[in-house]
This record gives sequence, C-alpha cells and structure tokens, in this order.
Amino acid sequence: MLKKKHLINTYAFLNFDFYADKIVAFILASAAGTAFGATMELKNVKWENNEDNMEDFLTVEYISAAFILVGSIACGISSIHSSLALTNIN
Repeated sequence: MLKKKHLINTYAFLNFDFYADKIVAFILASAAGTAFGATMELKNVKWENNEDNMEDFLTVEYISAAFILVGSIACGISSIHSSLALTNIN
C-alpha cells in the first residue's frame, strides 16, 4: 500500500473487484435498512413474557445495524477506489 501499486494488476481482476465491490455494497446497504426496519417493527409489538428483556435486546440490535451501515459506507469507499484503479490501468 505504501508503494500505491496493486499486486495483481490485470484488467480482469480489477474489473471483478469493481463489480464485486458494487454488489457487496448494495447487499450491505439492504441489510442495514432491513435491520433498522425490523428492529423498529419489533419494538411496536406487544410482548407477553419478559417484555423488559425484549426491549433491551431490541435496543442493542440497533448497534449491530449501525455496524452494518458503517460497513456499507466503507464498501462504497472501496468501490470508488476500485473504479479509480480500473481507469488507471496501463
């Protein structure tokens, strides 16, 4: 990374890396939206047993959804980086 040179500098690998980053970013963004939506819907359900424990669990579930959201943002940044590498190939 310090030399700013790719170890595998073939067009096929860079093309695969570009599209794989796009697919994974969309999957992670969808998962983050689903996790936030499911948590909000489950918080509206009236639980019969151990309601306090379920509320605590659903509150903690927001943390995992936030990590997925941060992962999708990082994957989007990686996608931009791979698109720049794809345009700079000799």
